[in-house]
Amino acid sequence: MSVQFYPLAGCQASAEEMRTALAASFVRLFKTGFSPDASTPRADYLTNEANYTGYLGGGIPVAAYNPAILSPGSGFQIGSPLVQFDTDDPTTVGNVVAGGWIEDANNIIRLTFIFDAPVSMDAPFQGIPLNVIFPFPSGQ
Repeated sequence: MSVQFYPLAGCQASAEEMRTALAASFVRLFKTGFSPDASTPRADYLTNEANYTGYLGGGIPVAAYNPAILSPGSGFQIGSPLVQFDTDDPTTVGNVVAGGWIEDANNIIRLTFIFDAPVSMDAPFQGIPLNVIFPFPSGQ
């Protein structure tokens, strides 16, 4: 077996390419009971999308991700600005949220994230603040 790794310059280039691809993307949430994997089709995500009172159907738009930075481990990363999901007052429809996904402007799912513990969104003034990080490790 050979040794392979991405040099830092390659990590940075990949991070910036993804940053460009994520212009005008959306952060969306899904309910518990849904366990996506690498081959889950987008239609299944949409069927299981959150719908609690106050959830913006289609998710929260992100115009641009932050520039690539050298991350504390190794490699580069890009991150979203803060996005915050909130419930309305009153909350008439509640959900328990298990995670979410990032979808680009062409409806391609670029990243799925699953929370360590599901989050209840069933009472007024509850929220989920997120900074989504895309890592591009060098592996060396």
